[in-house]
Parts: sequence; C-alpha cells; structure tokens
Amino acid sequence: MIGALPDRIRECGAHDVGDECSKRESEMNDRSRDSSLAAFWAPGVPAARAGVMVGITTLALYAATAGTLVGSHDPAQFQTLARTGGIAHSGYPTVILLLQLFAQLPFGTLPFKANLLSAVSGAVAVGLAAYAGTRLTRSARGGVAGAVALALSFTLWEESTHAGVHAFTLALDATILLLALRFARAPGAWLAFATGTVCGIALTSHLTCLSLAFPLAAIAILTARRGLLRVGHGAAIVGGIAVGVLPFLYVFAMDQATQPMNYLHDSLDPALVSFAVEHPTADQRLERFAWLVSGRQYLAGGGSDALRSLPRRAVRLALDLSFNDFPFGVALLAAFGFALVVLRRDALALVLAAWALGVAAFVAVGAAPLMLRIFFMPGSFLLALGLATTVAVVQRRGIGLAALLAIALVVAPLSRVFVTAPPTGLPRSTMITSIWNLIPAEWSPFVNDRSWDEYGRGAMAQLPPNAVVLTCWREATVLRYFVFGEPLRPDVEIRYACGFAPRFQRMAREAQAAGRPVYASYDPGPELLGEHGHAERAWSHAHGDLWRVTVGP
Repeated sequence: MIGALPDRIRECGAHDVGDECSKRESEMNDRSRDSSLAAFWAPGVPAARAGVMVGITTLALYAATAGTLVGSHDPAQFQTLARTGGIAHSGYPTVILLLQLFAQLPFGTLPFKANLLSAVSGAVAVGLAAYAGTRLTRSARGGVAGAVALALSFTLWEESTHAGVHAFTLALDATILLLALRFARAPGAWLAFATGTVCGIALTSHLTCLSLAFPLAAIAILTARRGLLRVGHGAAIVGGIAVGVLPFLYVFAMDQATQPMNYLHDSLDPALVSFAVEHPTADQRLERFAWLVSGRQYLAGGGSDALRSLPRRAVRLALDLSFNDFPFGVALLAAFGFALVVLRRDALALVLAAWALGVAAFVAVGAAPLMLRIFFMPGSFLLALGLATTVAVVQRRGIGLAALLAIALVVAPLSRVFVTAPPTGLPRSTMITSIWNLIPAEWSPFVNDRSWDEYGRGAMAQLPPNAVVLTCWREATVLRYFVFGEPLRPDVEIRYACGFAPRFQRMAREAQAAGRPVYASYDPGPELLGEHGHAERAWSHAHGDLWRVTVGP
C-alpha cells in the first residue's frame, strides 16, 4: 500500500487531494470505458467484408437445407398464412406480411418460400454476428469462426429452415444492438429514430426482444453520464417505436370471423372469456389484441411454478447448449471467451453483460422446458461473440493454432449431426436422451421430412365431402394447410376443439345439426363424447388417426 502511494499522487496531481483525486480517477475510468466504443467502431477493421461473406454463405446453406413440404405445429401455420394472411397464434403481423411477399416468388413450393424468409433472417443474424465479432476482437478470423459456429448450431439452423418468427426476431435483435451501440458512440436523432423503429418492429415479432431492454437501458445511462443524451433523442426513439408497431393495425383488420386463418376466432371460447364473440366491438377487439400479444395464454399460471422449476430448466438449457448447439466442448470455449469480454468492465462489456442478464431473466420467467433453447437464441448470439474472443486470444499466441481452433469450431457442430448416440459415460436419463435425440433423430438438416405431407394428404383422401374435423394444434396446423394453403379440400372444415369437453360437444352438435359428418384427429374418449356419444377409428397414421364421431343431443 505504501509503495503504491507515490504513483497515486502522480496520477492525481500534486495539488489534488481527497474528493478531487477520486473525481479525477472517476473521470479517467469513464474515458477508459468510453474508449471501448471508439475501438469497436474504429475504421480499418474488415468487419463488413466478414459479415457479408459469412451471411451469403449461410444463406446458401440454409436455403439448400430448407424443407420443401409442409411441416407441423407453428411452421405449418406460417406456411398456410403465407397464402391466406390472417392472425397467427401470437399475432406476428410483420412476419405474416413478409410471408405473403415471399409467397409471390416465382420458384419453389409454398412451404419452401415460407421457409425461405427464415433462411434469410437467420443468415442476416449470422452475418451480423460475424460483423460484431470482428469489430469486438479486431480479428476477422475470430469473428468468422464464432459466426460460423452460430450458423451451424442446432437451434438456429433448425429455426432458419422452417417458417417461423424466431430467426427473424434474432436478426432484429442483432440489428437493434448494433444501432444502439452506434448511438452510444455518436448520439444522433436519426440513429435514435432508426433504433426505435427496429425496436417497434421487433415488438410485433417475438417477445424475446424484450431482453434488449437491459442493454438499451445501460446505453441510455452511459450516454446520459457523458452529458450527450437529449430530450430530442427520447422523442425520436418514441416516434420510431410508433412507426415500427404500425403492423399491429393489420391484426385489428384481420380480426374477422370471415378470415380463414384467424387464431382469435378459432381458439377463444365463450365459456372461458367474455370477448370470445362472433362480431367483437371496438373494446372487445382491444381485449382480444391484448390477450394475443401479451402472451397471457402461455404465461397464465406461471410465476411461482417458473421459479420452482428454474434449477431443472437451467440444467436442461445447459445440456441443450452443450450437446446440440455448441457441442464437444465448444460451449465452454464460448463461455470462457464471453467471460473475458465481461471482465474488461468497459462500456461495451457492460452493454453485452446487460443483454446476457436480460436474456437470462426472460428465459427464467417465460420459457417452458421445450422452448428454452429457442428463447435463448440471443444468448447464443452472445456466445458466438465469446467464441470470436477465444479465437482472437489464441491467435495472439500463434496464427496456426488459431486456424486449427477455427476449423474445430466448424467441424464440431457438423460432426454432431452424424453422432446418433450419446458418448459412453453419460448417464442415460430421460432428459439427456430426449435432448440428444433432438438431432439427428427428430430433425436433420439433410433430411426433407415427408411424413407430415403424407399425413395431411392421406387424411384429406379419407374424409367425405363437407366433413368437419375436430382437432388440436399439431394436427390442425397441417390439415388447415391442405384446406387453405394448398387447397386440396376447401370443402372440409378444421376446428380447434382440443380437450375441452363443452367446446368439443358444442362444435360436434353444430356440425351434426347441419348434416355434416364429424371426425376427430384423436381418440376423443368418453369425457369429450358425453353420455350418448361414440367414436370409431376410420383411418390410422403414425402422426395421428381419424375417428368418426357422433355426439348425443
């Protein structure tokens, strides 16, 4: 301590004492933190070239491995919406408008064209990861290696080859981060407006974008501490958000009973909510809209349950990342590199750490076990920056060693696609087995899954004219594709009944009263059929059966 005192006096100045010295030290630390933003945006870094090169290569990969046939669940719904427009299960108006634009492409099947939007979005996200990683490390090798590992990660690769909203949201998240970092370096009204606009568009997409509230708040604080934040900047951000959320007007316009793909009309039940009506008033439309975009349908009953299951979900996420997204030790290298970034404790480190905190908070509160890896996709983007940092650190010790590491980061996820069984020594628990089987048993980028197309076509061939099929989400999305997307059977009606007995019986009776044959895509059982009802299996398939249904009066 004594030996350090003369250095401290020289740093502070001979006449600075007490609070004055501490103030000068604080100012020097602020300038040091700000210099990280200047270094990030310094000229002469080949970041744009790296981003474009990796983005184009990734797009070619994703387009080549995108499915050409109807999928199931959410992808099938989005593939149908590309033809019809309408309202998806959480709104997503911007994605739906873009899907309809992609549906006009003069090549490919409708499912492929819908999937292509995700391929483009994923490629943009990967390209921006290469751009940001190169700027962060001032190493094109590091930026490219981290981005390629992200491109080949199971979750992003899968999401970028199926019609959906998650790859699109990640591309928006990365764009917002870079715009906000540019604003932090050189605040301006137009940058504020652009950042707000993309934030608004992201709000019309998946709510995982809310994790960006943490780094945006950090940037606002850093800018305010430098005395550069103006009231006009706030007004520009708010104005940009107002422009960005304009696609929500599309949701209001599509909320009609005559719209063939209206999730609100299809799923809300008058026995459960007061605004489930055929012709909603303006107030009811607002209630329906709030219910749709707030995620209330998924978050109901969360809270304490989410906290109690947090340790188990954390383990599952760690296994997802270690087995499939960044396998064979790559996840550890990514975490190590990201830790090095955070430990720098400069402005850039603060922003990235804040985003990691936001991602963790959102995943902890809002993600069901099977959605953990998808909700964590922004975290995977940050891990790609961590990999870029690790490669850059190794590069300082030798270019050859860094090149070998970069090659390993590409080989590891690619080889994972062909490793069907967990390595010897891993416990054979249900969780471990199910996570490992996600790839390639459940999905492989090199297999064009025909099973759902065969299921949908087979079911339609079995149904008599004007049939009504009572079903639930998985089968409904596929069957509706063949009613509206590829109108194989426009006379058939697919209705969401699921396991709610009053709804099932009411829909069945309405169809029977109209003289229409009634089927179910699952064995309804006595609870759904009621006292005088019965069901008989009419057709079987690996993905589901058709049951001829009669419900008593």
